[in-house]
Parts: sequence; structure tokens; C-alpha cells
Amino acid sequence: MNIFFVQIVLFLLIISLCVNKNTLATELIPKKDKKHKSNKFTKHKPKKNKKCYPTYDNTKEIYQKNKHLLYIDTEETIKACKFMNDALKQLEHHATSKGYTICGGIPSENKVFYKKKHRGHTKILKAEYTVDDPNEVSINEQHQKL
Repeated sequence: MNIFFVQIVLFLLIISLCVNKNTLATELIPKKDKKHKSNKFTKHKPKKNKKCYPTYDNTKEIYQKNKHLLYIDTEETIKACKFMNDALKQLEHHATSKGYTICGGIPSENKVFYKKKHRGHTKILKAEYTVDDPNEVSINEQHQKL
């Protein structure tokens, strides 16, 4: 696996994260009530501002406005899926392969960090996190309870 392949995979992962953040940022936000904006000249106590939700859903308008930005080439989508599946196979191979050296860890949190060089120039870091099985009881704990 060459560096260019790794860079492409990381680029695609970063792009998917950015798109996810933009999707979350474009959700509808409740608008504040603007009726009681200026209360200088009123004699009664101002009421607490209540949040007003939009009465109509403008997602169709947004879709129509940005429809030209959508990419609908199915062949490229299929190729991208195959590419990501290949990248996932490579990731699984590196996660399960041997040949790593321990480079640190946090014993109190059951974390161990490993590293190795792939083909002499690509640094691969791996973190292993062990989760204890709550259904499994060790012999020492069993004797202490008795």
C-alpha cells in the first residue's frame, strides 16, 4: 500500500466528516420572538421570550436551490464504494496483523499503543483498548466475596 492510497483514504474520511458537520449545522434552529424586542416604552412587565418555531418547512426550497450541486454519476458512486471497501480491508489487515512494537500505554485505562513501519517508510500506529467483560468473574474476586 503506497502513501498516495493512504492519503486518498484519509482525504475521503475527512471529507465525510466535514459533510456530516455541515449537515448538522444546517438543521432548523428555533427563532426568538421579536415582538418584545424593545420594551423601553411599555409600562407593563415584559414577558419572557418564548421560542417560535417556523410554521413551514423550507427543506424543499433548499433542495431546489442546491439541486444543481448534486452529483448523480452512478458508476463513480459504485467505484467509490468499491474503493472504500478495499480501504476497509487494508485497515482490517493492519489492525489484526503482527509485527508491532509497544510504544506506550495507560495501564489504569487498559490502553496499549503500538507502532510499526510499513515497507520502511509508512508509520502505522495502533491503539488497543481492552474492555472487561462484566459477566466474567475472576477467581480472586470470587474468593474475596466469600
